[in-house]
Amino acid sequence: MHSAEIAFIVVGVLLVLVIGNIVFSFVAERRNPPIGNFIECEGVRLHYLERGDPVAPSVVLFHGNGSLI
Repeated sequence: MHSAEIAFIVVGVLLVLVIGNIVFSFVAERRNPPIGNFIECEGVRLHYLERGDPVAPSVVLFHGNGSLI
C-alpha cells in the first residue's frame, strides 16, 4: 500500500467516526431531553435548574462539563 492509500483510509475512518458521533449524540439528546431551563448570557447558552423555596436564601452551584476541559 502506498502512503496516499493509507491516508485516504485513515481519513475515511475518521469521517465515519465523526458522522457516527454526531448521529449518536442527536439520538441520545432526543431520547433524554434535559430537565430545567436554558438562558443565553453573552452569547453562551446556559442550562439551569431551580429547586427549593423561591423566597429562601439562595445557593448557586456552578460546574463545568468534562468536555470543556
